[in-house]
This record gives sequence, structure tokens and C-alpha cells, in this order.
Amino acid sequence: METAFLRCANHRSVSASQPHNLTTLKPHNLTNLTNLTNMKVYSKRELAMLYFPGVTPKAATNRLAGWIKRSEELSRQLAEAGYKPANKLFTVRQLKIIFAYLGEP
Repeated sequence: METAFLRCANHRSVSASQPHNLTTLKPHNLTNLTNLTNMKVYSKRELAMLYFPGVTPKAATNRLAGWIKRSEELSRQLAEAGYKPANKLFTVRQLKIIFAYLGEP
């Protein structure tokens, strides 16, 4: 089984199947993120598959939702940006917040 990796705020690679303590994630500097002007709205499934390409869409979506839920600060920031767990799409503003905490996929 493939294991997806992502860069956390401390710029270390983290295994998607066994992420480190997500409650301690700190946001990246948003000015360091690439292509923010070309961002589009992503569905949860699309974004999840970018972070977890080696698993089924359902498993990827569940993992991404779990990461968001376990990071209290990320969850709070997303809620302030209008995100609700039942939403099917992430707005550009919400994506910027996710990328700030989890890094770009």
C-alpha cells in the first residue's frame, strides 16, 4: 500500500497513515504558498485524493476529515471561514487555511 506524505508546519514529511500530533500544527506563512492566485474551489474528495493518492476516495476523505477534526486550531479557523463538516466543497479561503496548516498536497 502506498503511503502519502505531506509537509507540516515544521517542514518535516509526515506519513499520511500515521500523522504526528495534529493538535500541535502551526500555520505556514501564507506568502510562501505557490499558485494562490490560480486556486479554485475543490470538493472534499478532490482535495483528499491529492493528499492521499494511494487509497480509495472514501478512505482519503475520511483521513482528511480526521486530520481537520484532530487539529483544534485548524478546525476553529475553518469554522470562522464558514466551513461545516457536512460541506462538500472547500472555498478558496478555506483552502488557504488548510494549506497553511497542512502544507500544499
